[in-house]
Amino acid sequence: MSTSDLAARMAAFEQTQKELADEIREARRPTGGYKALDLVKRQAASTVGKNGGFKSLGDFALATKAAGGNPERHKAMNLYVKALPSGMSEATGADGEYLVPPQFVNELLMRTYSNDLLSRVTMLPMTSNKLSIPAINESSRANGSRFGGVQAYWAGEADTVTATKPSFHTVEITPNALTAMVRVTDELLQDASALEQFINLIVAQEFQFKIGDGLVNGDGVKKPLGLLNSPAKVTVSKESAQTAATIKTENVLKMWSRLHVSCRADAIWLINQDAEPQLPLMTVGTAGANLAVYMPPGGLSASPYGTLLGRPVVPVEFASTLGTEGDLILFSPSQYLAGAIGGMQSAVSMHLYFDTRETAFRFVMRIDGKPWWLKPLTPYKGTNTQSCIVTVETRS
Repeated sequence: MSTSDLAARMAAFEQTQKELADEIREARRPTGGYKALDLVKRQAASTVGKNGGFKSLGDFALATKAAGGNPERHKAMNLYVKALPSGMSEATGADGEYLVPPQFVNELLMRTYSNDLLSRVTMLPMTSNKLSIPAINESSRANGSRFGGVQAYWAGEADTVTATKPSFHTVEITPNALTAMVRVTDELLQDASALEQFINLIVAQEFQFKIGDGLVNGDGVKKPLGLLNSPAKVTVSKESAQTAATIKTENVLKMWSRLHVSCRADAIWLINQDAEPQLPLMTVGTAGANLAVYMPPGGLSASPYGTLLGRPVVPVEFASTLGTEGDLILFSPSQYLAGAIGGMQSAVSMHLYFDTRETAFRFVMRIDGKPWWLKPLTPYKGTNTQSCIVTVETRS
Protein backbone atom coordinates (compact mmCIF):
# COMPACT_ATOMS: atom_id res chain seq x y z
CA MET A 1 0.00 0.00 0.00
CA SER A 2 1.33 3.41 -0.93
CA THR A 3 1.95 6.15 1.62
CA SER A 4 -0.86 8.27 0.20
CA ASP A 5 -3.34 5.37 0.34
CA LEU A 6 -2.37 4.64 3.92
CA ALA A 7 -2.74 8.29 4.88
CA ALA A 8 -6.19 8.45 3.28
CA ARG A 9 -7.32 5.31 5.06
CA MET A 10 -6.08 6.50 8.42
CA ALA A 11 -7.73 9.91 7.89
CA ALA A 12 -11.04 8.17 7.22
CA PHE A 13 -10.58 6.05 10.31
CA GLU A 14 -9.85 9.07 12.51
CA GLN A 15 -12.94 10.81 11.16
CA THR A 16 -15.05 7.78 12.04
CA GLN A 17 -13.65 7.85 15.57
CA LYS A 18 -14.64 11.50 15.93
CA GLU A 19 -18.18 10.75 14.76
CA LEU A 20 -18.47 8.01 17.37
CA ALA A 21 -16.98 10.10 20.17
CA ASP A 22 -20.21 11.73 21.38
CA GLU A 23 -22.09 8.45 21.41
CA ILE A 24 -19.27 6.70 23.23
CA ARG A 25 -19.18 9.37 25.93
CA GLU A 26 -22.87 8.78 26.61
CA ALA A 27 -22.50 5.01 26.82
CA ARG A 28 -22.22 3.37 30.21
CA ARG A 29 -18.59 3.30 31.30
CA PRO A 30 -17.73 -0.27 32.47
CA THR A 31 -15.30 -0.76 35.33
CA GLY A 32 -11.77 -0.39 34.07
CA GLY A 33 -12.54 2.28 31.48
CA TYR A 34 -12.25 2.23 27.72
CA LYS A 35 -9.17 0.04 27.48
CA ALA A 36 -10.03 -1.25 24.02
CA LEU A 37 -10.70 2.21 22.61
CA ASP A 38 -7.49 3.54 24.12
CA LEU A 39 -5.60 0.63 22.57
CA VAL A 40 -7.22 1.37 19.21
CA LYS A 41 -6.00 4.96 19.35
CA ARG A 42 -2.46 3.93 20.31
CA GLN A 43 -2.25 1.24 17.65
CA ALA A 44 -3.60 3.49 14.87
CA ALA A 45 -0.28 5.31 14.68
CA SER A 46 1.66 2.09 13.99
CA THR A 47 -0.52 0.19 11.52
CA VAL A 48 2.34 -0.20 9.06
CA GLY A 49 4.47 -2.00 11.66
CA LYS A 50 4.95 -5.71 12.18
CA ASN A 51 1.71 -7.61 12.95
CA GLY A 52 -0.35 -4.45 12.46
CA GLY A 53 1.13 -2.92 15.60
CA PHE A 54 0.27 -5.78 17.98
CA LYS A 55 3.18 -7.10 20.02
CA SER A 56 1.98 -10.71 20.25
CA LEU A 57 -0.95 -13.09 19.88
CA GLY A 58 -1.77 -12.44 23.53
CA ASP A 59 -1.72 -8.68 22.97
CA PHE A 60 -4.22 -9.07 20.14
CA ALA A 61 -6.43 -11.38 22.26
CA LEU A 62 -6.52 -8.87 25.11
CA ALA A 63 -7.64 -6.14 22.70
CA THR A 64 -10.37 -8.40 21.32
CA LYS A 65 -11.67 -9.28 24.77
CA ALA A 66 -11.68 -5.67 25.91
CA ALA A 67 -13.60 -4.65 22.80
CA GLY A 68 -16.45 -7.01 23.58
CA GLY A 69 -17.45 -5.50 26.94
CA ASN A 70 -19.38 -2.58 25.46
CA PRO A 71 -21.22 -2.29 22.12
CA GLU A 72 -19.53 0.98 21.24
CA ARG A 73 -16.05 -0.23 22.09
CA HIS A 74 -16.85 -3.39 20.12
CA LYS A 75 -17.76 -1.16 17.18
CA ALA A 76 -14.55 0.84 17.55
CA MET A 77 -12.40 -2.30 17.62
CA ASN A 78 -14.24 -3.62 14.57
CA LEU A 79 -13.47 -0.41 12.67
CA TYR A 80 -9.83 -0.49 13.65
CA VAL A 81 -9.35 -4.09 12.56
CA LYS A 82 -10.90 -3.36 9.17
CA ALA A 83 -8.63 -0.31 8.80
CA LEU A 84 -5.39 -2.29 9.06
CA PRO A 85 -3.49 -2.15 5.76
CA SER A 86 -2.64 -5.85 5.58
CA GLY A 87 -6.33 -6.91 5.56
CA MET A 88 -5.32 -9.30 8.33
CA SER A 89 -8.66 -9.63 10.11
CA GLU A 90 -12.42 -9.60 9.81
CA ALA A 91 -15.28 -9.35 12.31
CA THR A 92 -18.62 -11.13 12.36
CA GLY A 93 -20.86 -8.64 14.14
CA ALA A 94 -23.15 -11.27 15.65
CA ASP A 95 -20.56 -12.85 17.90
CA GLY A 96 -17.54 -10.53 17.87
CA GLU A 97 -15.05 -13.01 16.40
CA TYR A 98 -11.81 -11.59 15.06
CA LEU A 99 -9.24 -13.40 12.97
CA VAL A 100 -5.77 -13.59 14.50
CA PRO A 101 -3.12 -11.55 12.60
CA PRO A 102 -1.26 -13.58 9.90
CA GLN A 103 2.17 -13.33 11.53
CA PHE A 104 1.03 -15.35 14.54
CA VAL A 105 -0.84 -17.79 12.32
CA ASN A 106 2.33 -18.51 10.34
CA GLU A 107 4.28 -19.14 13.51
CA LEU A 108 1.86 -21.89 14.49
CA LEU A 109 1.99 -23.38 11.00
CA MET A 110 5.79 -23.54 11.07
CA ARG A 111 5.69 -25.47 14.30
CA THR A 112 3.07 -27.87 13.00
CA TYR A 113 5.19 -28.72 9.94
CA SER A 114 8.21 -29.50 12.11
CA ASN A 115 7.07 -33.07 12.79
CA ASP A 116 9.20 -35.76 11.21
CA LEU A 117 6.54 -37.31 8.97
CA LEU A 118 4.98 -34.28 7.30
CA SER A 119 8.37 -32.70 6.70
CA ARG A 120 9.54 -35.87 4.91
CA VAL A 121 6.65 -36.54 2.51
CA THR A 122 6.06 -34.74 -0.80
CA MET A 123 4.19 -31.51 0.00
CA LEU A 124 2.24 -29.93 -2.86
CA PRO A 125 1.07 -26.29 -2.88
CA MET A 126 -2.68 -25.83 -3.33
CA THR A 127 -4.80 -22.83 -4.31
CA SER A 128 -8.19 -24.56 -4.69
CA ASN A 129 -10.18 -27.24 -2.87
CA LYS A 130 -8.97 -30.06 -5.13
CA LEU A 131 -5.66 -30.97 -6.68
CA SER A 132 -5.49 -33.58 -9.47
CA ILE A 133 -2.08 -35.02 -10.29
CA PRO A 134 -1.63 -37.22 -13.39
CA ALA A 135 0.21 -40.48 -12.76
CA ILE A 136 1.27 -43.48 -14.81
CA ASN A 137 -1.20 -46.34 -14.36
CA GLU A 138 1.35 -49.13 -13.98
CA SER A 139 0.72 -52.27 -11.96
CA SER A 140 3.10 -54.69 -13.69
CA ARG A 141 6.53 -54.66 -15.29
CA ALA A 142 5.66 -57.53 -17.62
CA ASN A 143 5.93 -57.00 -21.39
CA GLY A 144 3.01 -54.93 -22.58
CA SER A 145 2.30 -53.56 -19.10
CA ARG A 146 5.21 -51.24 -18.41
CA PHE A 147 4.09 -47.62 -18.04
CA GLY A 148 0.53 -48.82 -18.48
CA GLY A 149 1.01 -50.36 -21.93
CA VAL A 150 4.18 -49.14 -23.64
CA GLN A 151 6.21 -51.87 -25.31
CA ALA A 152 9.22 -51.89 -27.58
CA TYR A 153 9.94 -54.63 -30.16
CA TRP A 154 13.05 -55.89 -31.85
CA ALA A 155 12.47 -55.57 -35.57
CA GLY A 156 14.14 -56.52 -38.79
CA GLU A 157 14.37 -54.51 -41.97
CA ALA A 158 10.95 -53.46 -43.33
CA ASP A 159 9.10 -55.05 -40.38
CA THR A 160 5.85 -53.34 -39.38
CA VAL A 161 6.13 -51.20 -36.29
CA THR A 162 3.58 -52.05 -33.62
CA ALA A 163 2.01 -49.05 -31.90
CA THR A 164 1.49 -49.00 -28.13
CA LYS A 165 0.54 -46.31 -25.65
CA PRO A 166 0.84 -45.58 -21.92
CA SER A 167 -2.05 -45.45 -19.49
CA PHE A 168 -2.72 -42.77 -16.91
CA HIS A 169 -4.82 -42.13 -13.84
CA THR A 170 -5.20 -39.15 -11.54
CA VAL A 171 -4.39 -38.82 -7.88
CA GLU A 172 -6.78 -36.38 -6.21
CA ILE A 173 -5.90 -34.45 -3.08
CA THR A 174 -8.99 -32.96 -1.42
CA PRO A 175 -8.16 -31.22 1.87
CA ASN A 176 -10.24 -31.95 4.94
CA ALA A 177 -10.56 -29.66 7.94
CA LEU A 178 -8.50 -30.37 11.04
CA THR A 179 -9.88 -28.26 13.87
CA ALA A 180 -9.15 -27.41 17.49
CA MET A 181 -10.89 -25.23 20.06
CA VAL A 182 -8.99 -23.96 23.10
CA ARG A 183 -10.80 -22.38 26.06
CA VAL A 184 -8.79 -19.87 28.09
CA THR A 185 -9.87 -18.41 31.44
CA ASP A 186 -9.94 -14.68 32.05
CA GLU A 187 -7.16 -15.09 34.60
CA LEU A 188 -4.84 -16.66 32.03
CA LEU A 189 -5.93 -14.15 29.42
CA GLN A 190 -4.63 -11.32 31.59
CA ASP A 191 -1.08 -12.59 31.07
CA ALA A 192 -0.45 -12.03 27.34
CA SER A 193 2.94 -13.73 27.31
CA ALA A 194 1.68 -16.86 29.06
CA LEU A 195 -1.32 -16.99 26.74
CA GLU A 196 0.84 -16.96 23.62
CA GLN A 197 3.06 -19.76 24.94
CA PHE A 198 0.03 -21.78 26.01
CA ILE A 199 -1.78 -21.62 22.68
CA ASN A 200 1.34 -22.17 20.58
CA LEU A 201 2.34 -25.23 22.58
CA ILE A 202 -1.04 -26.93 22.90
CA VAL A 203 -2.43 -26.38 19.41
CA ALA A 204 0.82 -26.93 17.51
CA GLN A 205 1.52 -30.21 19.28
CA GLU A 206 -2.03 -31.49 18.86
CA PHE A 207 -2.11 -30.64 15.15
CA GLN A 208 1.28 -32.27 14.73
CA PHE A 209 0.03 -35.45 16.37
CA LYS A 210 -3.22 -35.67 14.41
CA ILE A 211 -1.50 -35.08 11.07
CA GLY A 212 1.14 -37.73 11.80
CA ASP A 213 -1.49 -40.22 12.93
CA GLY A 214 -3.49 -39.54 9.77
CA LEU A 215 -0.48 -40.18 7.54
CA VAL A 216 -0.01 -43.59 9.17
CA ASN A 217 -3.48 -44.75 10.23
CA GLY A 218 -5.97 -42.55 8.37
CA ASP A 219 -8.82 -44.28 6.54
CA GLY A 220 -9.24 -41.55 3.92
CA VAL A 221 -12.68 -40.52 5.23
CA LYS A 222 -12.52 -36.82 6.19
CA LYS A 223 -8.83 -37.37 6.83
CA PRO A 224 -5.70 -38.48 4.90
CA LEU A 225 -5.33 -42.03 3.61
CA GLY A 226 -2.69 -43.57 5.84
CA LEU A 227 0.10 -45.99 4.99
CA LEU A 228 -1.58 -48.91 6.75
CA ASN A 229 -4.82 -48.52 4.77
CA SER A 230 -3.28 -47.99 1.35
CA PRO A 231 -4.24 -50.57 -1.30
CA ALA A 232 -0.62 -50.43 -2.46
CA LYS A 233 0.71 -51.82 0.83
CA VAL A 234 2.55 -55.16 0.82
CA THR A 235 2.45 -57.31 3.97
CA VAL A 236 5.09 -60.02 4.41
CA SER A 237 4.34 -63.21 6.32
CA LYS A 238 5.73 -63.85 9.77
CA GLU A 239 8.19 -66.68 10.32
CA SER A 240 7.00 -70.19 11.10
CA ALA A 241 6.38 -70.55 14.85
CA GLN A 242 7.57 -67.00 15.44
CA THR A 243 7.16 -65.90 19.04
CA ALA A 244 4.42 -63.37 19.66
CA ALA A 245 5.37 -59.69 19.89
CA THR A 246 8.77 -60.13 18.27
CA ILE A 247 10.57 -58.68 15.27
CA LYS A 248 13.20 -60.96 13.77
CA THR A 249 16.03 -60.38 11.33
CA GLU A 250 14.15 -62.50 8.80
CA ASN A 251 11.17 -60.14 8.99
CA VAL A 252 13.40 -57.16 8.24
CA LEU A 253 15.18 -58.84 5.32
CA LYS A 254 11.91 -59.96 3.74
CA MET A 255 10.42 -56.49 4.10
CA TRP A 256 13.47 -54.97 2.43
CA SER A 257 13.19 -57.41 -0.49
CA ARG A 258 9.59 -56.32 -1.11
CA LEU A 259 10.39 -52.59 -1.21
CA HIS A 260 10.70 -51.55 -4.84
CA VAL A 261 14.26 -50.68 -5.73
CA SER A 262 13.29 -47.16 -6.82
CA CYS A 263 12.08 -46.46 -3.26
CA ARG A 264 15.19 -47.48 -1.37
CA ALA A 265 17.18 -44.26 -1.64
CA ASP A 266 14.89 -42.30 0.71
CA ALA A 267 13.16 -45.16 2.57
CA ILE A 268 12.68 -44.96 6.33
CA TRP A 269 11.49 -47.40 9.00
CA LEU A 270 8.71 -46.27 11.32
CA ILE A 271 8.70 -48.24 14.55
CA ASN A 272 6.84 -48.50 17.82
CA GLN A 273 9.24 -47.56 20.58
CA ASP A 274 8.44 -50.78 22.45
CA ALA A 275 10.24 -52.68 19.68
CA GLU A 276 13.56 -50.83 20.07
CA PRO A 277 15.09 -53.28 22.60
CA GLN A 278 14.92 -56.03 19.96
CA LEU A 279 16.80 -54.12 17.27
CA PRO A 280 20.36 -54.32 18.69
CA LEU A 281 20.04 -58.11 18.86
CA MET A 282 19.53 -58.47 15.09
CA THR A 283 22.46 -60.00 13.20
CA VAL A 284 23.14 -61.86 9.95
CA GLY A 285 25.57 -64.75 9.69
CA THR A 286 26.86 -67.55 11.87
CA ALA A 287 28.68 -67.47 15.18
CA GLY A 288 32.00 -65.67 14.85
CA ALA A 289 30.99 -64.00 11.59
CA ASN A 290 27.88 -62.09 12.58
CA LEU A 291 27.08 -58.77 10.94
CA ALA A 292 24.86 -56.24 12.69
CA VAL A 293 21.61 -55.47 10.89
CA TYR A 294 20.89 -52.52 13.16
CA MET A 295 23.21 -49.58 13.90
CA PRO A 296 22.27 -47.49 16.96
CA PRO A 297 22.06 -43.66 16.87
CA GLY A 298 25.46 -41.96 16.78
CA GLY A 299 27.09 -45.08 15.37
CA LEU A 300 29.11 -45.27 12.18
CA SER A 301 26.69 -42.97 10.40
CA ALA A 302 26.77 -40.36 13.19
CA SER A 303 23.02 -40.05 12.66
CA PRO A 304 20.43 -38.94 15.24
CA TYR A 305 18.47 -42.06 14.26
CA GLY A 306 19.43 -45.69 14.36
CA THR A 307 19.49 -47.54 11.04
CA LEU A 308 18.22 -50.87 9.75
CA LEU A 309 20.02 -52.01 6.62
CA GLY A 310 21.39 -48.49 6.34
CA ARG A 311 18.03 -46.67 6.44
CA PRO A 312 16.83 -44.47 9.35
CA VAL A 313 14.67 -45.96 12.09
CA VAL A 314 12.20 -43.33 13.34
CA PRO A 315 10.22 -44.14 16.51
CA VAL A 316 6.70 -42.68 16.30
CA GLU A 317 3.64 -42.82 18.50
CA PHE A 318 1.47 -43.77 15.54
CA ALA A 319 3.08 -47.17 14.92
CA SER A 320 0.95 -50.13 16.02
CA THR A 321 1.39 -52.02 19.28
CA LEU A 322 4.38 -54.39 19.28
CA GLY A 323 3.43 -57.69 17.65
CA THR A 324 0.67 -56.10 15.54
CA GLU A 325 0.95 -55.28 11.84
CA GLY A 326 2.22 -51.72 11.65
CA ASP A 327 4.66 -51.91 14.57
CA LEU A 328 7.38 -51.74 11.90
CA ILE A 329 6.68 -49.95 8.62
CA LEU A 330 9.10 -49.55 5.73
CA PHE A 331 8.12 -46.86 3.23
CA SER A 332 9.36 -44.22 0.81
CA PRO A 333 8.20 -40.74 1.95
CA SER A 334 8.60 -39.29 -1.56
CA GLN A 335 5.81 -41.60 -2.76
CA TYR A 336 3.35 -40.08 -0.31
CA LEU A 337 1.65 -36.89 -1.53
CA ALA A 338 0.21 -34.27 0.83
CA GLY A 339 -1.41 -30.91 0.15
CA ALA A 340 -2.71 -28.05 2.25
CA ILE A 341 -4.75 -24.98 1.34
CA GLY A 342 -3.16 -21.82 2.64
CA GLY A 343 -2.10 -21.94 6.25
CA MET A 344 -3.62 -22.18 9.68
CA GLN A 345 -6.82 -20.18 10.14
CA SER A 346 -7.42 -18.82 13.63
CA ALA A 347 -10.31 -17.02 15.28
CA VAL A 348 -11.03 -15.83 18.82
CA SER A 349 -14.35 -15.15 20.56
CA MET A 350 -15.25 -14.08 24.10
CA HIS A 351 -18.98 -14.72 23.63
CA LEU A 352 -19.15 -18.50 23.25
CA TYR A 353 -18.23 -19.18 26.89
CA PHE A 354 -19.23 -15.80 28.31
CA ASP A 355 -20.99 -17.34 31.33
CA THR A 356 -17.85 -19.15 32.47
CA ARG A 357 -15.53 -16.18 31.93
CA GLU A 358 -13.57 -17.94 29.21
CA THR A 359 -12.41 -16.96 25.72
CA ALA A 360 -12.49 -19.47 22.86
CA PHE A 361 -9.62 -19.74 20.37
CA ARG A 362 -10.43 -21.73 17.23
CA PHE A 363 -7.88 -23.16 14.80
CA VAL A 364 -8.53 -24.80 11.42
CA MET A 365 -6.15 -26.33 8.90
CA ARG A 366 -7.24 -27.96 5.63
CA ILE A 367 -4.94 -30.80 4.62
CA ASP A 368 -5.05 -34.14 2.82
CA GLY A 369 -2.61 -36.83 1.77
CA LYS A 370 -2.27 -40.30 0.28
CA PRO A 371 0.27 -42.61 -1.37
CA TRP A 372 0.08 -42.19 -5.14
CA TRP A 373 0.59 -45.92 -5.84
CA LEU A 374 -2.75 -47.64 -6.52
CA LYS A 375 -1.59 -51.21 -5.93
CA PRO A 376 1.55 -53.32 -5.51
CA LEU A 377 3.77 -53.73 -8.58
CA THR A 378 4.30 -57.12 -10.23
CA PRO A 379 7.97 -57.47 -11.20
CA TYR A 380 9.23 -58.41 -14.65
CA LYS A 381 10.89 -61.51 -13.24
CA GLY A 382 9.92 -63.20 -10.00
CA THR A 383 6.66 -63.86 -8.19
CA ASN A 384 6.60 -61.47 -5.23
CA THR A 385 4.94 -58.12 -5.69
CA GLN A 386 6.76 -54.96 -4.61
CA SER A 387 5.61 -51.65 -3.21
CA CYS A 388 6.56 -48.34 -1.67
CA ILE A 389 4.97 -49.46 1.64
CA VAL A 390 5.84 -52.73 3.38
CA THR A 391 4.75 -54.21 6.73
CA VAL A 392 4.98 -57.58 8.48
CA GLU A 393 1.83 -59.43 9.49
CA THR A 394 0.65 -59.65 13.09
CA ARG A 395 2.70 -61.97 15.33
CA SER A 396 0.46 -63.17 18.11
